Amino acid sequence: MKTFGWLVLVAVTVPAYLLAQISGQVKDFKSGQFLKNAEVFIDNTLVHVTTDDKGYFMLEGLQPGIYRVGCAAHGRETTYQTVRLEKQEKYLLFLLKKDAGKKLTDKSLTAEVLKAIVSQNNIIPGWNERFITKTAQFKYIDEENGRRIYGKFEADNLALGYQVTGHVISYTKEQLLYLLQFYQMKGTEEEQKLWEKNRFITYQYGVNHFLESILQNTYHLNGYKITDEHGNAVSPENFLTTGFSGQTNSLNLKGKLNVTMGTIEEGYESWIEADGRIVFSDVGQILNSDSVRIGGVFNEKSLSFQLPNEYTPSVEKKIFLLEPYFEKAYLHLDKPYYLPGDTIWFKAYMNYNHLSLIESLSTVLHVELIEQHEGGRILFEKKLKIDDGEAWGEFVIPQSYSSDYLAIRAYTNWQRNYGDDQFFLKYLPIIKRSSNHIGERSELQTNNLVQLKFDKRQYKPRERISFSIRVNNELNQQVSAWMSVSVTDMSMVRLLNDSVVIVKTHTIKPPPATTRINYPLERGLTVSGQFFNEAGKPTMVSLTMMGDQLKQVFKFDTDPYGKFSMAGLEFYDSMPVRYSATLGKKLLYTGKLVFDQRNAAPLKLSWPAPVRNLERADFKIDKNTTLLNEVIIQAKRIAEEKREVNKPIIFRPFGEPDYIMEGSQLNYGAVNVIEMMRGKIPGLIINLNGIDYEIRFARAASFGQALSPLILIDDQPVGGSAQMALLSINPADVAAIEVTTRLNSLYGSTGANGVIAVYTKGGGLRGTFEEYESVKRIKLNGFATPAKFYGVNHKAYFIPPNSDFRTTLYWNPSVISSTRTGSDLVSFFASDSPGPYLITIEGVTAEGKPFRAEQLLEIAPD
Repeated sequence: MKTFGWLVLVAVTVPAYLLAQISGQVKDFKSGQFLKNAEVFIDNTLVHVTTDDKGYFMLEGLQPGIYRVGCAAHGRETTYQTVRLEKQEKYLLFLLKKDAGKKLTDKSLTAEVLKAIVSQNNIIPGWNERFITKTAQFKYIDEENGRRIYGKFEADNLALGYQVTGHVISYTKEQLLYLLQFYQMKGTEEEQKLWEKNRFITYQYGVNHFLESILQNTYHLNGYKITDEHGNAVSPENFLTTGFSGQTNSLNLKGKLNVTMGTIEEGYESWIEADGRIVFSDVGQILNSDSVRIGGVFNEKSLSFQLPNEYTPSVEKKIFLLEPYFEKAYLHLDKPYYLPGDTIWFKAYMNYNHLSLIESLSTVLHVELIEQHEGGRILFEKKLKIDDGEAWGEFVIPQSYSSDYLAIRAYTNWQRNYGDDQFFLKYLPIIKRSSNHIGERSELQTNNLVQLKFDKRQYKPRERISFSIRVNNELNQQVSAWMSVSVTDMSMVRLLNDSVVIVKTHTIKPPPATTRINYPLERGLTVSGQFFNEAGKPTMVSLTMMGDQLKQVFKFDTDPYGKFSMAGLEFYDSMPVRYSATLGKKLLYTGKLVFDQRNAAPLKLSWPAPVRNLERADFKIDKNTTLLNEVIIQAKRIAEEKREVNKPIIFRPFGEPDYIMEGSQLNYGAVNVIEMMRGKIPGLIINLNGIDYEIRFARAASFGQALSPLILIDDQPVGGSAQMALLSINPADVAAIEVTTRLNSLYGSTGANGVIAVYTKGGGLRGTFEEYESVKRIKLNGFATPAKFYGVNHKAYFIPPNSDFRTTLYWNPSVISSTRTGSDLVSFFASDSPGPYLITIEGVTAEGKPFRAEQLLEIAPD
């Protein structure tokens, strides 16, 4: 038998107001006399009660769903009713007939009935002999359609630790109908452990476990491979609509799903299909069983392999299986403290209990900058894409920030299940006043295993500084490593005592014992929401959704309450999205799609006392420098033009262009697209220096930074240089060129110098991205695009003397030292400050071991 290493998730406690109950009375069929001590039970569960002296009963604490409720009493025929239970009490009346059948004495027929019900366990055959039938009492009645056998049997399942009572309602040539009652067996401590182990194995083969793993988006971790009827891979989370805590969930299906348990060498297979959707609880229990069909291992009928419907693994078992999937984040920051207006540069390192799961766990990291306001409030937040266990980004502190501290926090959604004390959290002093700097750290955190090799022995102000990094193991052998490097000026940035460093906080410690899973894995971005009609009521509609960065047009139906969810998406920054809704064949011009807002983890902060021992860096100002008065720039919103209803407009992801070239303005005789634009677009500067073009807008002027505008081809950003992107286009293919000279925040730092958008004749975008009243437009926030740190290049640009006093001279979140290709070269220019400079390196080796090193670099006088 193959053992498992699957992830198991736990039930969310259902609020009492969402539960329902079944009550009623049991009476004699002929006389109407109430029957006491009759047993009322729910089929295939542990739930059962007996009636009181007046025949009344009540089954409480039930989730809404479909149940088969049985009723049995001594000397009466067992009967049942199928109940669709809503969020209220259901009343049932059972009328039991006296047992008028004849005793079945044919032992071969008795064995035939039992064989049909018990059936053989083909998954774990050794359990067959551990299912022991103790009694079997069957009767028969000769009816118009033939002989019907009915009765009762009792058995002990010594493999799973249950006593099983089977109520056979009908056994004929055409029909087999029976109900099951389960009772927990009492055993020794060793027997209890064995039963729980076997129950857990059985559970892992079942449909409950499969649906629960879809709900938590962990089906890939559990080894499930899911395909449609044509063999195409399926991502079921895109068809999932989750309820609020304790409410039902639904999986919307339009065909059969084939499920292979990929972690099992034997390759057991199952399938599941439904009439529209599967409604299930938080523990995977199907609540609309009349509309769902299952097959294969999911439909294993052997009683030696049967669990009660409500079974979930024990907390201890879940904790044991959750432990390998623990992950945590750590952030390396460029400085220990900041000034208002500073940029906080950071690199995220993920650590895992098992490094082999680096590609299987979360791909979304939530990073929050929290202000010290009324105990704490999220000032900015970003979603970063985790790639190979890394991510990086930045925050800009508002110039007007006046509190003593900021806090930065990082965590994954999955990490929330282990408690918020597992999050990365660091308090950042914000310096605004001068005072004595007392109690600073004076000793460097050196590391003999991290070695720096400089290209020169000594450097002067404004000279280029270059070095490589070698990382060794304890045997002094070079190892591959991934690291982030910051260089700060110690004359302006002091050393602080800091316990939040990678070697102290990155290490995995035993995760806390968690008893519930509320937060699923994020294997990409999730977009979910609900559609409301013009009256504000949730409405089931068909939605069509498209976005500039989405790889396809999504067409799907919401659930009956207008809810939908799309998971596993990847898009960046603020993405414009267009959608339309149809009800039947009618296109809706009214109604509203409301997207779900992210529910951030609660803030539980303990702000430190204000720092009084740090000195604000005072920049040296040359005597020939003229200080300008403060200038306040106020923006005025441009009024949108009124347009007629249903009149088409062209939608541009970068906003309204400042200038458009089209038609006769396009010179198709030009040798390339750059020459096509030369002298035609106001403010666009094009210079030819030898064989290289300089392309920039007149307003772009920032020393040390790239000035080229962002190039879009058919609304898609193109990487690399502007020259190479434009030279790749045949002038004869150009339909139009549109430009915007302003800073475009939609594209992060790449849009800082304006946008040149080239539309090709074959692209089919310009003039066809039309919007009507029936097509709504919104914006969704995706992964944050990290900005690039630009240092000063004293060789390329003139910078006035005695004016370069940077606190952070260099920041690179992605430096690699490889045993095969060597180390990336770290290179930057010294400033006008004599320093010394502090080089701080943090990273992890290929084996996942964290390291940190600090080294001083003295600058020689000029």
